[in-house]
Amino acid sequence: ANRVGKIPPFKYGWSHYLNFMREVIPGTLLRIAGAYLSMYVDWLLGAQPPSDPTLVNDAKSMFQFYESSHASDSAVTQAFQQDTSLKPFRSFLSLLDRFHKARNLKRYFYLSNFSPLVAAGMCEKIQDIASIKLRYANIFDAPGAGPAPKLWILGNPMHSR
Repeated sequence: ANRVGKIPPFKYGWSHYLNFMREVIPGTLLRIAGAYLSMYVDWLLGAQPPSDPTLVNDAKSMFQFYESSHASDSAVTQAFQQDTSLKPFRSFLSLLDRFHKARNLKRYFYLSNFSPLVAAGMCEKIQDIASIKLRYANIFDAPGAGPAPKLWILGNPMHSR
């Protein structure tokens, strides 16, 4: 995918195929299977779901939330103060890092813009998003159309702790 300006072109290679395999198989499919298996065992044993299904912290609790009556409720917004001493993108990354730490999240998910296409990536350090080389290295899917809403059901377990 070609980029405009000083940004080098992106070439999807074998390391990105391996990133995809690493993210999709253990990151998504096994978490989905484990969550549904655990929910099935709970159903067989007659275990009650959590009293507050809005407390989502893993794939199982996320699917229990999807099945609850609260799934269509409005989201809660939590505001974070922007650092105005930094350039806009660095300020955004600083804000994102504070949110990440406040929520005790595991990794950062991002979409690299290859207008009109996007490529998905994940990294563990916020500094990786600021570096174009590391951003490209952590991409795990070839540039394509943005994910449709139904695909987020598969992607969300990958983001849960």
